[in-house]
Amino acid sequence: MDDVELGVCLGDTCQRLERAGVDYRVVGSLAVAAYLGERCKVKIRDVDILTLTENLGLIRKLQLEFDDKYMGSKGKRIRVDLGAVIESDGEIHRIDRVEILPQLLANIGRVGSGYFLYYNHLTLSIKEEVMKPVNQCFGGEEFITVPPETLLHLYITRGGSLKPKDLKKIKDLARYTKQHPTPSLVHADYEPFHDFAKKMRLDYPLENLFFRILTLIDHVSRGAISTNYSVARVARSVGR
Repeated sequence: MDDVELGVCLGDTCQRLERAGVDYRVVGSLAVAAYLGERCKVKIRDVDILTLTENLGLIRKLQLEFDDKYMGSKGKRIRVDLGAVIESDGEIHRIDRVEILPQLLANIGRVGSGYFLYYNHLTLSIKEEVMKPVNQCFGGEEFITVPPETLLHLYITRGGSLKPKDLKKIKDLARYTKQHPTPSLVHADYEPFHDFAKKMRLDYPLENLFFRILTLIDHVSRGAISTNYSVARVARSVGR
């Protein structure tokens, strides 16, 4: 899969989200690649998107549409993964990439104009500025992402531990943020991300251990788990 093919998928996906009135942020490897440009040597496996909307039914509907369009036909192997966390009436409702597994991915939730980190029963408010929309471009297509510092810290709160496969790009992105800091953000704005990851490890040691073992196996097997599109599709359907 080349950058042009990914760009077409990205552009179509973002346009569909915008037409549906969904506020979103593209994250993951694709967003990292957009920031790093030619210096990026990351292999992009999918399109990760945080959706910031109160309409979870719409997000589920869009996810199925993207599955059918990009994973439904023979030869189509681009995966679009939507994630959403909404607080409503004192309860948290969550959509994740694969719902039938333990909640291994921390996600960003939205309540009103504010944002919070969420994992299992843990929640922690974060500064609104860290989620401000940033325009980027990949494969000739424009999209909306988060500041590079935020993108970097999202990797810290995925399961409370860094994935082995992410270490190289995280170092490259950290170098980029040091050379191109966002003027309105300081290191203290991201202390909640570090505190939250530590809390995840302390409060959910078994889940964290499972996460580390799973990501290590995936790394050693060169993505045998994370690139298995059929499993992802079936798991999402069963989870609903």
